[in-house]
Amino acid sequence: MLWLVGVPIGREGDMTPHAVDILKSADVIAAEDTRKALRLFGIHDITPDKLLSHGAHNEHSSVKGIVNLLMEGKTVAYVSDAGMPCISDPGFLLVRAARAAGIDVKASGGTSALTMGVALSGLSSDRFTFLGFLPRQNKARETLVGTVKELPFSLVIYEAPHRILETLADVERLLGDRNCFVGRELTKTYEEHLTGALSEVKASLENRKEVLGEFVVVIDGAVEGSHLLTDEGLESEILSLLGDGHKVKKIRDMLKEKTPLSGAELYKKIETLKS
Repeated sequence: MLWLVGVPIGREGDMTPHAVDILKSADVIAAEDTRKALRLFGIHDITPDKLLSHGAHNEHSSVKGIVNLLMEGKTVAYVSDAGMPCISDPGFLLVRAARAAGIDVKASGGTSALTMGVALSGLSSDRFTFLGFLPRQNKARETLVGTVKELPFSLVIYEAPHRILETLADVERLLGDRNCFVGRELTKTYEEHLTGALSEVKASLENRKEVLGEFVVVIDGAVEGSHLLTDEGLESEILSLLGDGHKVKKIRDMLKEKTPLSGAELYKKIETLKS
């Protein structure tokens, strides 16, 4: 198992008892800066059996060795210099590799589902956008999601159990079938992590008798060109706008940012579909 252990951002006394217990019992501790970690460990009487370096300077090269230890059945705890690992700190490469290897990943010491969700997601965590609970009204929801559709940052959403399926469906419709992490009941007895495409996670939840718990959803950011329509999608949009009575020039102006076609090529395509 891989534990992501949040440590104090300043006062050493802010360390939680649960975090201390994990660090004391771990087979291996990986740290962003081993010297800083040892100073903190000395205050809390933590003596690592094995301490490894895993920081920005070596995270690409050290991931394989740590994952090998996890595959051997070792419990590894990871700490960054301060706060929750992965939140603008090293760690997400390790989480992603651990999840790809089928390793269970948990977090401790977090006081916010936001930071814990982002840390556990294995998605890019250098920058992310927090949307909180999405608006209940369809128009307001579409407007909000539309404003972040093209951002290359991970998106974080909170949701209640009775709305999670609807939200996942709406987000897939508005953003596409992106990779995501869904955390349920983080730090509680029935904590659960679901990863995969939005459609896959939604299907998994739909197959349950009932869906319980509070959710944090982390969604992969946009990739370059992801806002562009496919040929089929472009034709569908054109036909829909023609059906609504829009002029060819107006449709061209409305869709020119959604296609790699030049203005002249797009105009010609609209004229062809109109006829």
